[in-house]
Amino acid sequence: AEDTASLPLILYRRLPRGKERALASPYYTLMHDAPNPEHTSMVFREFILGHLLGWGNFYGQLITDSAGIVREIWPLDPSRMQVFRENGVRKYLYKLQNGTERPFRQENILHIPAFGFDGLQGYSRITLARESIGLALAAEKYGGKFFANDARPSIALKHPSALSEAAYERLIKSWNEKYSGSDNAYKTAILEEGMDVTTIGLPPNDAQFIESQRWTIAQFGRVFRIPPHMLGDVDRSTSW
Repeated sequence: AEDTASLPLILYRRLPRGKERALASPYYTLMHDAPNPEHTSMVFREFILGHLLGWGNFYGQLITDSAGIVREIWPLDPSRMQVFRENGVRKYLYKLQNGTERPFRQENILHIPAFGFDGLQGYSRITLARESIGLALAAEKYGGKFFANDARPSIALKHPSALSEAAYERLIKSWNEKYSGSDNAYKTAILEEGMDVTTIGLPPNDAQFIESQRWTIAQFGRVFRIPPHMLGDVDRSTSW
């Protein structure tokens, strides 16, 4: 959104041969400089791309003068907008912050939809890529628990004899307090009464946790059509 917003939005007039900037048009200033008194043109373009990617739709309220010329465009929260057809006419119903609903006619709304199926609203990239996002969240959750436990999947403490329930609980509590967590990594453990320690689970390389993180970056790059180097993934970049 930021990179796209940094590009100028210029209105041109078509000529018999070629084109020229339509500086005399009221829409040139509206598009190139500022769509309303509060937002610059760049911020406005960030709104458009951000809403399209996050929600799948951009809605802007068009403010016209007595001659019907659009003088201002105000972005609307896409999560509060309902779009429907009534008697073959597209209509918009917007929920205000106080909870009341305000209807809009089609000519009063600038609606830019992303890809969709019903012809009314677009789908967000997040909705279309929900499985990739779910995998990324699962990887983050796994990574948090992985490193919170000193990067060990789990530890088994072997005791040569049976323990009472009180001794069992006391042993687990004592072990976790002394050796669990990254702050306690590499501490020396002293085992008594013939106890032994065994690591259970796959090591990080076999679990390919790091590779899953890299795959997640590449997958989101595909979803949003962003080159890997713009996301900081430069491992396989050969040129700029």
